[in-house]
Amino acid sequence: MTRSPFDESARRIVRSVRTMVDHRAEYRAVNAAEFPGRDAEFLDGTARELAAEGWQTLGDFEDAAFNRGRQNKNFVRMALSGDRTAYAMWFSAPAAPRPARVLGLRSLLGDGRVLLTLRGGSKTDLPTPPAYLVERLDEGASTGQQVRRHRERVDAAGAAPRTHQGVADVLAALATEEKMQSEFRAARGLALFEPMLRAKLGPDFDERGQPLLDSILAHPEWWTAAPGSPAGQYPHLVIARLYEPIQPIDRGTRYEDPLQAALGARALGVVTGGGSALTREGEIAYVQLDLSVANLGAALDVAKQVLEQAGAPRGSELRFEREGQAMVVPFGTSEALAIYLDGTGLPDDVYTRCNINELVERVDAALGGSEKIRGSWSGPRETSLYLYGPSADAMFDKLQSVFADYPLCQNARVVIRHGNPALDSRTVRLPFPRG
Repeated sequence: MTRSPFDESARRIVRSVRTMVDHRAEYRAVNAAEFPGRDAEFLDGTARELAAEGWQTLGDFEDAAFNRGRQNKNFVRMALSGDRTAYAMWFSAPAAPRPARVLGLRSLLGDGRVLLTLRGGSKTDLPTPPAYLVERLDEGASTGQQVRRHRERVDAAGAAPRTHQGVADVLAALATEEKMQSEFRAARGLALFEPMLRAKLGPDFDERGQPLLDSILAHPEWWTAAPGSPAGQYPHLVIARLYEPIQPIDRGTRYEDPLQAALGARALGVVTGGGSALTREGEIAYVQLDLSVANLGAALDVAKQVLEQAGAPRGSELRFEREGQAMVVPFGTSEALAIYLDGTGLPDDVYTRCNINELVERVDAALGGSEKIRGSWSGPRETSLYLYGPSADAMFDKLQSVFADYPLCQNARVVIRHGNPALDSRTVRLPFPRG
């Protein structure tokens, strides 16, 4: 069979989804004090707000299967409603500039349906079972509003909710949910991927998603192969964190695929997954690659070399444990310039006369050498362009004529980023209005 240039990215997507489908949570009680960096404000505040609605906190729990081997471990807090027909799970995940805060209220109905009323977190692109009914609330909704909305959904469901007597019953209900999702997705198999890719890529599906889907459908063995853990062959976990707002498909092409090829060619390890941390507005704050490796020192050297050659930003980090001690090795060579265009506050005629594609052409013409636009993002109030090169200050200087001459740049926010948020960076607000 002829090898497609999309095969490695496609295989990585299948592996990631299969890992998710095959995952089985192993919840166990934990002490929140053992988790440094926990978001106590959200965890404790939500507990108080639920208590005011008559809910009882059950405790803190980690998914040991998820945390196993990870440097940055997390946990969830659970509660039970006063009438014992609904259970809550809430947690905080790292994101910038603030943690992503998620609260889910659940009820398991007597007819087998699950009602989930959710606030916070990112929307999954994977199909869900018809009996798994999710409603997302605006992040500005209060806990009290969420409780009342969930109660309205339960009352209107037409089937009585099951009751739960305590922790054991709640964990059993969560296992029922997980089993429902897993069996539904496992049964659909390769049929999962077209709706997932269409949801993720939108209008770019034909150009970028269809070739990936073709590779996936041409290799059913990627899905049907028995999942195996690399833990024995590759005992060391390394997390590569890159402070770049790069989309998942591009992350695979730019970073994951060449890194997998380099590690595999040297029998040093595998890229087992990846993910993105989002800001509250939905912008990607940073991405992570999960690596399972054998020779830790050699694998770190290869990862650093490959990722820097691919353009990893300064301030990126390789995170791992050595002899029980958490270690962080910084790496990266490129710097970033982020241009956040005002999408709502400019005169209407500016949006009529100007467009983002023309601005991109002007920016490209002003840059040179290894300086490139490597991504964009459309938010509720701003549209951003992400530029990378050896020097953020040099790119800023080269773009002064574009900023001065093109009306769409009025009132733009330009972030000159020399690395991750802990490194030196500054923000410049372009003039507004201009004649």
